[in-house]
Amino acid sequence: MFDVIMGAMKTQVMQLDPQDDIVSVRDKMKWTKAPRLLLVFPPKGAHLARTLDLLLLRRHASTLGVRLGLVTSLPGV
Repeated sequence: MFDVIMGAMKTQVMQLDPQDDIVSVRDKMKWTKAPRLLLVFPPKGAHLARTLDLLLLRRHASTLGVRLGLVTSLPGV
């Protein structure tokens, strides 16, 4: 994890591991201090590309008051 400052708003970049599931990602998201979070999916992290998982991540980010962005090589995400 590392922080990026773009303009006046801080963005935290979180690299996900191939073994991360929805529960571990939500737990990692709790540690963010920045108002924006960028989740970087691993090339073989297709198990988190289900629509339900993405909706749960978006809802959790909203609960935390964080704007969420995704970086992935999967075309359907």
